Order: sequence, then structure tokens, then C-alpha cells
Amino acid sequence: MNSHNIGDSWYHMNCIRCRAQAISSGLSVVWMIAFKQTLYLTDANNLRNDWQSTNFEYVQISVSGVDNKVWAVKAGGRIFRRTGVTDSVPAGRWWEQVPGSLTQVSVGLAGVWGVDEQHKIYYRNETGQYDGQQEVGSNWLSVPGNLSYVSSGNGVVWGAQTLDSGYRILIRQGICTGAPTGTHWTQVDGDLKQISVDTSNNAVWGVDSSDKIFKRNFD
Repeated sequence: MNSHNIGDSWYHMNCIRCRAQAISSGLSVVWMIAFKQTLYLTDANNLRNDWQSTNFEYVQISVSGVDNKVWAVKAGGRIFRRTGVTDSVPAGRWWEQVPGSLTQVSVGLAGVWGVDEQHKIYYRNETGQYDGQQEVGSNWLSVPGNLSYVSSGNGVVWGAQTLDSGYRILIRQGICTGAPTGTHWTQVDGDLKQISVDTSNNAVWGVDSSDKIFKRNFD
């Protein structure tokens, strides 16, 4: 089993102008949602913490840990993606609205996935590693099942499903060329309300109903 250097302490990334509500880390950029603004940091080693504002207010944001792609959701379900993302401009340049309505979105090698307010699941056609990996894709495809939270990884998608009492963890099986949305869901033991795939380390992180944090390694 591989061992990883976990560092020696937590460093407080001070931001005088903001109070963070959510954060998402990409390959070389970190995005944060704060009160009435969305900010990014392209040099996480800069102790001055020069967060830059995009002057847009989002309620949820997802950054790919592979190529810095950014997708976000505004209040009311409006979907946006960051354009102009390159190696030299990791934060991109503009926001572009994408048709559809979601409450949560996730971008990863397996493509762009999302869920709506009715917990229906969607995949953005042609954004995955097995069907073109386009920037914006062509349309939303409905995927069988229902989830309250979804996370896109490398050839794998994990999700959390809300039950009458507690939550259920599901993983999408069969994602491959010819079947970019996979073939079926398989239940995984556990009870998590939020889940996040760590593509770099073949791991998945989650938070349960008591706000406890869990990590699971997978092949």
C-alpha cells in the first residue's frame, strides 16, 4: 500500500474580504464561494493569499483535479462553466451559461454529471473520457436512478442517495467506450450525505449526517 506525506500542520489561508462557504481544489487553481462572490487562487503557495473575484455569485462549484475545468450552479439551478481555461490561465477568462437546471454539478474525467431538485441524475453528453471529452458537450442525458449528490472521477462516478432515514452510497458501474454513462448502480456499504472522488489517489471522501468525515480507498 502506498503511503503519502500528509504534512505537519494546517495553514490558515486568510482572506480578509470573505468568509468561505465552500471550496474546491483543481490541478493548479483553487475556487471558493464566499458571501455574494466567487473567488479563485492560482498560487496556493503565495502566503499573501491573493484571491481574485469573478463578481459572480454561485451556490455550488466543482473544479477538475485533472485539467482545472470549472462548472458551477447559481441559485435557481442555472448552470455555468468557466471558459478560456489553459495551462497559462488556469482560472479561465469568462463564464458561459449552459442550458439546463441543476442543484449540484461535478466535473471529472468521467465527464460532467449533475443532479436536480428532484434528485434526477444527468450526464453531459460528450464530456467524458470515453466519448470525446469535449469542453461543453452537446446535451444532458438522463441517467436511471436518483441521487442527492454526485461526484465524477476517473472512469467512475460515486453518489449519495437520500432515503427516508439516512443515506445510501452508490457507484456507477460499466463506464466505458460505448457506454459513457455506465450500465448500472451498485450499492456500497456506508451512510454518507456528501461524497467526493479523489482521482489522484484512487480514493473517495465523504461526510455523514453527523458531519463526520470518512475516506475509502478503491482500485
